[in-house]
Amino acid sequence: MPDVASTAWQVAFEAIAKRNTAVSIANADAIDQADSEDDVTYFRVRMLAFDEAGFVIERPLPGGEHDTSEVVADDTQIVMTAVDNDQRWDVRTQVIGRQRFSLNEQLSVAALRLAWPTDVDKVQRREFFRVPTTGMELSHVELQPAGLDISMSVTGNDETGSSFNAQVVDLSGGGMGMIAPQDTKNVVYHISRYRCTFQLPTSDGPLKLDARVAHVVARDDKQFEIGLQFEYADEVERRRSVEQIVAFSTWVQRQQLRQQRGR
Repeated sequence: MPDVASTAWQVAFEAIAKRNTAVSIANADAIDQADSEDDVTYFRVRMLAFDEAGFVIERPLPGGEHDTSEVVADDTQIVMTAVDNDQRWDVRTQVIGRQRFSLNEQLSVAALRLAWPTDVDKVQRREFFRVPTTGMELSHVELQPAGLDISMSVTGNDETGSSFNAQVVDLSGGGMGMIAPQDTKNVVYHISRYRCTFQLPTSDGPLKLDARVAHVVARDDKQFEIGLQFEYADEVERRRSVEQIVAFSTWVQRQQLRQQRGR
């Protein structure tokens, strides 16, 4: 049910805007008419501001595979999806104008002004418990962009299709959190899906899973926190992968218990 009157979503979006976290936007009519979410074109942009008038977001850049006019024209109804503290919010709003937004004294970006939402839906939280992996024997994850479906041009950069490594910080059967190095700046804000390859110390071979970006947060050290949600091909892959991740989670908990007992 719509939850526009609730203050919970406002607190979440204030935090999202403060961090300039990336959100996903799509044409509302396209969502309403699509048979599945895979049939909808999503654009990944940064949330720049949130106030009593509504939202300010980074404007999708033209020049990609998909036409950005479906989400940037005045009066266009769009759905914006954002994640804060593992809670997903789907907001239905409308484009009411364009502007330049100042990031600092030297730099401004093209932006869209969005109206106060007409509908706000809170989506179910994740069903899996994530286990912290800091200090555990877990290799880096290799992230290969799995299609530039958000289609944003990156001026002077040809690396959006290149794979890179990130450090896993937590993991569950539903997804993973990781830290990406600062030299991935021109990539992480413009990719919505990855092919993830990583090796668990409790498994014989590497796991190779598709995942959707849930959030990207810039850190003070100029690295990036990325949250991914796994998208399993079928129930067989889901069951097999979850079993391996649960086995790893159990192993991590045993390792941590041994460390505590050894203090």
